[in-house]
Amino acid sequence: MQMQDGSTLLHPRTSFAAWGETVNLQSQAWKESEVAAARVIRSAIIDRVLQDLVVQRSNELQNLNQMLEASNQELDSFAYIVSHDLKEPLRGNYQLCPYSERRLRRQT
Repeated sequence: MQMQDGSTLLHPRTSFAAWGETVNLQSQAWKESEVAAARVIRSAIIDRVLQDLVVQRSNELQNLNQMLEASNQELDSFAYIVSHDLKEPLRGNYQLCPYSERRLRRQT
């Protein structure tokens, strides 16, 4: 705003351009309260990230445990079948032993 004597009067709506200054790659030093607030925010972010990681790892472990349980059940079933399949011929041979023994005695 121009005065009658030739000087300019600063006006709130128009004076910002007169006081504008561009500063690159510098900032004012942080106040202690700003540093403390930044630390609180950083801690909150870290806590949240860690909580998310714990949940993710827990879910992964739960899935792996379910897969392991299913695998163990399949292994138990396989072991039972193999055991049965191996024992059956042995039982047959064991039952034939007395018969074979009697037959051998008759031949000698």
